[in-house]
Amino acid sequence: MIQPCFRLISAVILLVAFGSGYNKIIARCERKGYLEGFHWLAGAIGMSFTLAILAIIDWRSALLAASALFISGLPVALGEIWRYVKARERGQRYVRQTETLAE
Repeated sequence: MIQPCFRLISAVILLVAFGSGYNKIIARCERKGYLEGFHWLAGAIGMSFTLAILAIIDWRSALLAASALFISGLPVALGEIWRYVKARERGQRYVRQTETLAE
């Protein structure tokens, strides 16, 4: 007789529940502008929870996936931080220029 794997079923249920809830949190944060320059962090947090749930099935696979995602995601995170800092500098420069013109 084939018995469903309890770990797999519970992991799927947790992933669906987490994905639905996290989607609502991300949508709210985007509407309020909290994620400006930090979309990579929202992705990393979501991926961390996904990997934690994957560890329910097999912790070695989760560790391997976490390592690969960290290595491939680090340049993305650093790039977004760099672009955000540069955009803020341009915005501050613009504000200083308009203040000077207003005087």
